Amino acid sequence: MKYLGFLVIAVIFSAVSCDELYSDKYDNLNVDEALANAEVRQTYFNCFMDKGPCGEDATYWKGNFPEAIATNCKKCTEWQKEAFDKIADWYTVHEPDNWNSFVDKMVQGARNFGDSRK
Repeated sequence: MKYLGFLVIAVIFSAVSCDELYSDKYDNLNVDEALANAEVRQTYFNCFMDKGPCGEDATYWKGNFPEAIATNCKKCTEWQKEAFDKIADWYTVHEPDNWNSFVDKMVQGARNFGDSRK
């Protein structure tokens, strides 16, 4: 009987955690097209690096990157996980210096996120 109780609690927590995903509002971005377009790609990069203005979708992601990194994308949708992998792969091959700068900035943000949760 104890086992059944633990199973029910596990199922409830599992259901709750599934509901706590990031919004899929911006999951319609064509990542391949954005990466292929130097101007679009640079606009996003400048936003994330605090070097330029941010659109609505970029503002949303910029605010969530630290948590996503700190939690290993625990609240990401499957599309978001795939998109982040695709972006990371592209940048590590084509613009590794920019990727390293981005990672350094996001890791610092993740540290700050972790500190704020203590």
